[in-house]
Amino acid sequence: MPPKKGTKYTNTTTGETVAVKPKEKAGVIKLPASHLTPDELRARIAKQRDEAAALKEYYIELIPEPLLLVDDIQFGQWVRQYGFSHAVPALEDVAKKNSTINQMLAEGLTEDDEGKPLMRLSKLSIVKLASWIMSKGIEDEDEEELA
Repeated sequence: MPPKKGTKYTNTTTGETVAVKPKEKAGVIKLPASHLTPDELRARIAKQRDEAAALKEYYIELIPEPLLLVDDIQFGQWVRQYGFSHAVPALEDVAKKNSTINQMLAEGLTEDDEGKPLMRLSKLSIVKLASWIMSKGIEDEDEEELA
């Protein structure tokens, strides 16, 4: 369960009690790992593993081309850095772009609507595009909170 801002925690090693200002990113309050109990940290790790595995399964459904399957570690990185709720729609957007490019190439087109050469997405371009979309989702969310 996420802590409330300003919650006091006792460091089990030193016995020192400190007020913690947890980070809030992507709508999730996260305590610095140094302020978690071992059980809380294990629970966080288990949840992240589960979300990363689900994200990989969904990725394979969206982009079933074996040569475009990104490394397993990337799914965990997306979950930790951007949150599961931002990763899923970003991968859907990337899959849509990948499908559109493949359809255009299958129809013999060599340029997009702006006259730029069409090129299939690579693993690296998928990671960069998905990460960019995820970061934009967080920025948009932050701007809504400020408004």
